[in-house]
Amino acid sequence: YVAKNDRYTTVIERAKEMIAGEMPINQSVDMIDEIIELKNYFASYYGETSKEFAVARAILNVSRMISRSIRIQKEPANQTVSDWVEKYPQRMAYIKRIEDLISQ
Repeated sequence: YVAKNDRYTTVIERAKEMIAGEMPINQSVDMIDEIIELKNYFASYYGETSKEFAVARAILNVSRMISRSIRIQKEPANQTVSDWVEKYPQRMAYIKRIEDLISQ
């Protein structure tokens, strides 16, 4: 039985929003604290080798990269994740990692 809006469902929804590419990058930065909390929960409840932890960690890594892009590279915070990836196509590997994790 999986409850609607459980922790893993929340992480999957955030991952799908990021993969879709329509999310403004400042929104991904805003969810960093929530993802940290979920990642810590997954680490203690499922362990650091779990799929749940891996998905949360992958989202958190991309969100932190985006945060640095806004802060250090002065990228516009209102651009979408797709626009952010287009600027440096190697960023697609990080988005693809999230996609691969949730499709397993």
